Amino acid sequence: MSGRSLLGGSVRVWLLSATLLVAGCSRWTPRLVLQTQSVDVGFVPSEGKTVEIPLANEGNGTLRIAEVMTSCRCTVVEKVEAVEPGQTRPLQIKLPKAEKGPQAARVLIKSNDPNGPHELYITWYGTAQPTLDPPGILVHNAKPGSTVKQLMTITYAGGDKRYTLQIKKVQPSQKDIRVTVLSNDANAKRSRELADNLVPVVGETVLAVECKLPDTSGVSLGSCDLDVSLAGQDYHLSFPVEIRAVGALAVAPTRVLFSGRALADLVGAKRRVILTTAATGEPTVVKAPTFLKCRISPSGSGKPTSGAPGKYLLELEVVSPPPPSDQAVLVQLSDDVSTRITIPVQAIGLE
Repeated sequence: MSGRSLLGGSVRVWLLSATLLVAGCSRWTPRLVLQTQSVDVGFVPSEGKTVEIPLANEGNGTLRIAEVMTSCRCTVVEKVEAVEPGQTRPLQIKLPKAEKGPQAARVLIKSNDPNGPHELYITWYGTAQPTLDPPGILVHNAKPGSTVKQLMTITYAGGDKRYTLQIKKVQPSQKDIRVTVLSNDANAKRSRELADNLVPVVGETVLAVECKLPDTSGVSLGSCDLDVSLAGQDYHLSFPVEIRAVGALAVAPTRVLFSGRALADLVGAKRRVILTTAATGEPTVVKAPTFLKCRISPSGSGKPTSGAPGKYLLELEVVSPPPPSDQAVLVQLSDDVSTRITIPVQAIGLE
């Protein structure tokens, strides 16, 4: 009977010791508490940004941080080694530079908390200067009096509808230039997947640019300034406008023929051609055969006026015996906007 009492006492002593041991261990246990499992940083400038993640120790033992791991090229600015019970220490993480558009990273924190490791996700939006495509409006062969229409796209780092590009102001240099927003899509283009949580996306804002040209040919110069906003950041964009309006350069007759008994007898012969053009400058002869002397003079008022083309007289004179008749020669005419036309010239000797 006494043996059973001693055995029972031994069991009770062992249970009491185990209970005290467990109580002693739980008394000094740290507990890492994160305020949230996801941190949305929002807009991050091109130079990067430092994010603070509060590490709270709600346990009754000293919390010791063994390692902090990230899935991005982030860096830990200042390592937190220990957090005393009831205290909070900030973990500073520097987000990388030159990351454009929506980004995300996983942060894994290893510590002596028996419930660890702990993880959270950081999301942010890296901005970049929006660009214009094409960078300007350049047209070489427009018709005088017409309206030139072209599409222009503002491309930007997209992927998040919260950060769609906003156009705040459009300021053309002259009233003949008009800009209209056709569409705006923050998810216009997606490229290949780089990681499980990262797919680069390009946003696009499509603009329609219209330019009304004067009735006479020439070069129309202008520009347009755009004030836009992206992810809380303001940007100023500008594009030039250069349009060359080219009026048709017409000739009558379209061919010139010199004929005589012999080619040598053609020296001194003259022919006249009427030139009609909407160009503001006078046409000039840029290439002619050596046996011809060419002279251009205004016919009537000469230069074009509103609604009326300009007329010029081209006089061709043979100054030396022309080549054999089986060789055709050309005369090229050019006005001030490089509109060109060719006039075949043929010389025939009957003998």
